[in-house]
Amino acid sequence: MGNVSNLFKKKHKNISALAAHDKLEGGAVMVDVREYDEYKVGHVAGAKNLPIGELHRAGQILDKDLELLVICQHGSKSAKAAKTLRAQGYKAVNVAGGTSAWSSFGLPMSK
Repeated sequence: MGNVSNLFKKKHKNISALAAHDKLEGGAVMVDVREYDEYKVGHVAGAKNLPIGELHRAGQILDKDLELLVICQHGSKSAKAAKTLRAQGYKAVNVAGGTSAWSSFGLPMSK
């Protein structure tokens, strides 16, 4: 039965907004996968913008040696993006709840 239950586990690796904030202070990189117009309205302070449709450019922007914290507005696009980045060899995790969760904790945002 243990093997069967493994089939139903989420394939996304998630991290809470608070844990992501701690990891940022430890050198991880925040990657916002929303479109530029969404990003410029408000994003995590210091986040790099790499829209989900442009993940093929990751090698030009991101370092495979660093942990990537992938974020969007609510967490579903970023979960898919994190999975794609992991398949490309990056250490990527999804920030559960996205910028909505981030800002609800009063964590630093920029425009």
